[in-house]
Amino acid sequence: MPERLQPLQYLLLPLIILGGVYVYLPQLPPFSSPWEELLPSVPYLLGGLIALLGWHFNSGRSLLACILILLTNLSLRQPFEPLYQQTLLVLLPLNMAQIAWYRERGVLSPTALVRLAWIAAQIAAVTAAIHYHPEQLLQGLNFHPQQLPELPLPFVVLSTLAIAGLAVLARLLSQQDRFDAYLLISVVVSCGLILLPIPQRDLSLVISVLLALWLFSLFRHSHSLAYLDDLTGLPGRRALNEHLTRLGKQHCLAMLDVDHFKKFNDKHGHDVGDQVLKLVASKIAKVRQGKGYRYGGEEFCVVFAGRKLEQTLEPLEELRQAIEDARLQLRSAKRPQSNDQGKKQRGTAGAKSSSVSVTISIGIAEHQPKQNTLKAADKALYKAKAAGRNRVCH
Repeated sequence: MPERLQPLQYLLLPLIILGGVYVYLPQLPPFSSPWEELLPSVPYLLGGLIALLGWHFNSGRSLLACILILLTNLSLRQPFEPLYQQTLLVLLPLNMAQIAWYRERGVLSPTALVRLAWIAAQIAAVTAAIHYHPEQLLQGLNFHPQQLPELPLPFVVLSTLAIAGLAVLARLLSQQDRFDAYLLISVVVSCGLILLPIPQRDLSLVISVLLALWLFSLFRHSHSLAYLDDLTGLPGRRALNEHLTRLGKQHCLAMLDVDHFKKFNDKHGHDVGDQVLKLVASKIAKVRQGKGYRYGGEEFCVVFAGRKLEQTLEPLEELRQAIEDARLQLRSAKRPQSNDQGKKQRGTAGAKSSSVSVTISIGIAEHQPKQNTLKAADKALYKAKAAGRNRVCH
């Protein structure tokens, strides 16, 4: 799969689960009496859990998505007029698309509260319009360009679904975030439930499964916060420490350090330094036979589970060479900050930019009885630095 389309893999698990639910629903036997009575409450219990986790992990966008799903569930349990159905089919996907493009602002920030108020204002406006001006609302929703043929759904509804779906899909492909994949699934499932109503019991089950997927997404988010380095995307030191406890007797550890990184930062600035760390991390993530971690600052670690020392030297030398050959383009000092103006200057003298490169020193150690392998690798790293840097030592 092309790299740009790889985020579509995030859709696979929820599609399999929800597809299995839809297939199995007609064959599902009734629950025993207490559970059958509790079933309509399950979506709201899951919603409460999502709200608590969203607050704890400062994920306001997850909370907004959960609120929209629960509002859809609540709406589908009421007598459903066609006018209300069409209105919901317009507002639900549009709000989901807005959430996709929102910046995360937490749960209790002023921006987050304004977003909640915006949803409440829409509910109030739709309720008032249906009650006082139903004919005008119906006329607007049923607008149909004369040049178009007859459509299975009103033109406004179809246009909204298409625009919102494409907006969320574009966000997913550009940001490569699992959150946007779950938003896209939520748009499809929620609108499908509005268009093709199902029995109340089945509705509770489908909504519960959808919210359980959001709960799973929040747990993954919490795992990322705890174990992934925010800058480089590599697992951090906590993940490394846990991996070390699971290693067998046969393994090697490599410590890597960006050469003269402090001087580089002082010369080019921290923003360029961060870009260099990302570049180095992207190469470390691809090292053959090993698993890369960010140890801290400009230091990284690679774990070679089940490998002997001689088996690690070639992959590490390939990594060292790949980083030495890599170049990072610097923005010209004369280049405007505006991307549009910058594009106009491409190919001109004012648009010329320079590139920078870095090297790394690597220390590798094989596990020995009664030896701290990490300290041994760190000792080998200092040996590489003393020998002139940009090399692998053991």
